[in-house]
Amino acid sequence: MGIIKLLLANRKVDPNIPAANTPLHWAADHGEEAVVKLLLQRNDIKPDLPDALYRTPLARAALHGHGDVVNLLLQRRDVNLNSYDEAGRTPLISAVMNNHKSVAAYLLTTSFYPASPTEVDANRADTAGKTSLHWSASLGNEDIVKLLLAQDDVDPDPVDISGRTPLSRAAENGHVGVVEIFLAAGEVNTCLSDNAGMTPVEWALRGRHGNVVVLLQRAGDSSGVRGKGV
Repeated sequence: MGIIKLLLANRKVDPNIPAANTPLHWAADHGEEAVVKLLLQRNDIKPDLPDALYRTPLARAALHGHGDVVNLLLQRRDVNLNSYDEAGRTPLISAVMNNHKSVAAYLLTTSFYPASPTEVDANRADTAGKTSLHWSASLGNEDIVKLLLAQDDVDPDPVDISGRTPLSRAAENGHVGVVEIFLAAGEVNTCLSDNAGMTPVEWALRGRHGNVVVLLQRAGDSSGVRGKGV
């Protein structure tokens, strides 16, 4: 830390070096909160520069679950909460796909950060058309699914480029708890066919997830059930 302070005291040192990673990227990546604070004190710091994969320091901190660093970066007006990398993934998607619930919660409560000029777009999809809800449903993370569905503006039934909904992804992977959450919300189409003509119950059948099949059948989707054992 002493060496870093010494270097940053020299105004000729550029903290925004045009390389694959700036010092802020590295500090955010490794959760070095003290170094991030130090760098953000520089008047010439550019806290939203993308790396070679178009990930900003906020995205890197979210990816690795460094909530304290995310919290610091959210105090800045010059940090884009909805930036996206080469795969189209926002900081929120990066946090969700790595099961970092606390970071996702930080990002979804940006109303607590008056400096931020925008709010997180929880419906933003990546290049595969997957939203944060798709990812959390696929992974079976019930807490994050609940967190996302609690947001007023979240679409509970978006389709990805394969025509798959979050419910469909959860059914395929046998995540009973997630399926129950979606059915309780009552705002999903249990009979929606994807681009391959498959409904959620048919994905559950393919995976031999009997409990999910029963849940979806009770909810009204009996497609493909007759004559197929689970």
